[in-house]
Amino acid sequence: MNIRKKSINKIIDLLRNQCFKYETKNPIRLGGDGMIVQIDKSLFRHKQKYHHGRQSSREI
Repeated sequence: MNIRKKSINKIIDLLRNQCFKYETKNPIRLGGDGMIVQIDKSLFRHKQKYHHGRQSSREI
């Protein structure tokens, strides 16, 4: 298959925009009535730069 990179990028952008519109209209609700949801940001893995820094040993 011989597809130009510009065409692939355009398709990906269109799909990304459609996903964004859907998620905006249909947000995912965490928790429920009377529940408080807290997210521990320290558990999110960040990409190492130049292979430096430690990785999180805990899974989310």
